Amino acid sequence: MTDHEYAVHVCKMVLCMNDSDIPVDTGVILEAISMLTQQEQLALECYYRLKMSPEQTGHCIGGITGKKAEQIIFYAIHKLSVAMKK
Repeated sequence: MTDHEYAVHVCKMVLCMNDSDIPVDTGVILEAISMLTQQEQLALECYYRLKMSPEQTGHCIGGITGKKAEQIIFYAIHKLSVAMKK
């Protein structure tokens, strides 16, 4: 998955978009992602870019449970949605 595809996918998750024709400024999205903690960035990478399960994501980001990984992903998406609405 390219950076552009990754940014578009994350943007759709953040903004709950289904329409693939909506233009997306990948630079803004990637910049917002860069402001997340390393753990949050890695969780998003594993889950969305590498398409790992929550359990695999948890193992990848430090041996945590899948449930905790889901919480980190949810919180990261929430932080991105707040940042992108500013």
